[in-house]
Amino acid sequence: MKSLLNKRVPLAHLPTPIDYYPKMSKYFGIELFVKRDDLTESIASGNKIRKIEYVLYRAKKEGADTLVTCGGLQSNHCRAVAWTAAKMGFRCTLILRNDYDCTHENCSNDLQGNLLIDYLLGVKVHIYSHEKFNSIDVLKNNICSHLIEKGQKPYYIPMGASNATGSLGYVRMIQELVQKKVQYEHIYCAVGSGGTLAGIMLGCQYFNRLEKIHGIPVCDNTGYFISELSRIQGEFKKEYNLNLDISGCNTILDDN
Repeated sequence: MKSLLNKRVPLAHLPTPIDYYPKMSKYFGIELFVKRDDLTESIASGNKIRKIEYVLYRAKKEGADTLVTCGGLQSNHCRAVAWTAAKMGFRCTLILRNDYDCTHENCSNDLQGNLLIDYLLGVKVHIYSHEKFNSIDVLKNNICSHLIEKGQKPYYIPMGASNATGSLGYVRMIQELVQKKVQYEHIYCAVGSGGTLAGIMLGCQYFNRLEKIHGIPVCDNTGYFISELSRIQGEFKKEYNLNLDISGCNTILDDN
């Protein structure tokens, strides 16, 4: 595992600090600590960049020159991939979900926030309605095939970089807790695509952590994320011969 966790392109400012919140702790009658992953970077902050470090290593190893990924119109993940591509000298193509199809010319009302940053970073943007975006595999295959025809070498990063490779970023986060020699009773994380939770689960299992894990879905429901965890579990086994135990994950996830 140590060798595997070193197969990354260092982009984030790690390890991130752990802050104690005295007022909220007093209010709730607990001891509340926050792993400040909002400080991993500036434009590429948050949990995204931890995962991108690992998928970027793989993209470079496979000789890619273009990063392709997908997400919502204001996706933090897509912004982070766009920043990574600009910093590391890759081309970048984003497949974005919106209420309706639009182009740069007729999407001016939405040209703010992350989408504006995406354009400033020089990426190619394709924007599709929810209905069309539901066929993301078809869109991704078509766009990657077109890029190959143009002589580019695309590497596709799934939404949220939530595959086994990306999830290694949060195995590494648990390693930081081990190295800091801190122990908690509970670990809570938001769940938007499943990769962060999968990495935390594998990290706790591998490093024999005793914390009870709680995943709080911010979209979709428990059934959807059980399916996503099962997919990532299969990838861990196939690609790295790592066993992610997801038994009881229905009790870990709380979509209430």
